[in-house]
Amino acid sequence: MAPKKSVSSEDPRKKRLKSKASRDEPPSLDKSFASSEYLVRFHDDISRRTVVFGKIVDFPYFANHHIHIRELFQAQGWENFLSTRQKQYTTLVKHFYTHFQLIHGKISSYVKGKSISLPHSTLASILGVPRTGAQRYTTNSWVQFEGYDPLESIRQMCGNPNIQELSRPKIADLTLESRLIHHIIAHNILPRSGSYEYTSYLDLFIMWAILNKVKLDLAFYISLAHGDLSEAAGNEEPMQEDQEPRSAPSGSSRVNEDNFQLVLGRLDSLATSMGNIQTSIDNFSAMVTRKFSTYDEQFGTLETSIQEINERLINQGI
Repeated sequence: MAPKKSVSSEDPRKKRLKSKASRDEPPSLDKSFASSEYLVRFHDDISRRTVVFGKIVDFPYFANHHIHIRELFQAQGWENFLSTRQKQYTTLVKHFYTHFQLIHGKISSYVKGKSISLPHSTLASILGVPRTGAQRYTTNSWVQFEGYDPLESIRQMCGNPNIQELSRPKIADLTLESRLIHHIIAHNILPRSGSYEYTSYLDLFIMWAILNKVKLDLAFYISLAHGDLSEAAGNEEPMQEDQEPRSAPSGSSRVNEDNFQLVLGRLDSLATSMGNIQTSIDNFSAMVTRKFSTYDEQFGTLETSIQEINERLINQGI
């Protein structure tokens, strides 16, 4: 005979409240955190943030559509960095940013009991990019750099040599090539949240350097960007723990979730639709012409018939 199950006398409501309280309690300190300060930061802030999917650039897709931006990033030595897909460990990422510090250009952190130090040379090696190149940073003025003329660069990016006023262009004013480069900057090099309609002074300098194959120090800019990201809340779709980044749809550009292939595919479809509409208009026009030709013939026959009737009436003295 099976033993009877014991029946708990505890109030179910109290049990639920106790369970909720235990969930809200900060985890106990272990080797995952360097101090209780970081534990609190992880529990109250970082753990609540999302980890975004890695974004890559599908250069072959653009090449198939005769958009030749690969050689510009090859000249910088950034092609592998922008097109390599890696497995992502979301929990480790959160622990990394819990302890993240950027001091004198060197990144330091602490993950699972291990201290991490990433000086410029080490970061460049991990990213697989050159360790040399220009380092310029600004937030509220034009970058000062030999050979960089902001007005001339804006004319180049907008494809308009007649621009006279020196002001930051909107994305809509840029050429397709410049828009794509800015999109890659805003999502892969200097990632940010919010509107992408406007360009910053730093964006414009980096775009000019890429378009003109002036070497830049990518590790320098990645360090700056991640220093900003450590203070910014994520706002994109989270991944499951230790999940492979989802594959983009077949043929997708994978520059980001906006999916350039879809955009360009819609443009292709629009062009096809316009062609179909034009064909339909031509067919309709031909049909109308044929109809009116038939009407003209019928009216001509009617006119002849009326003239014959009039002649008969006259001959009969009517």
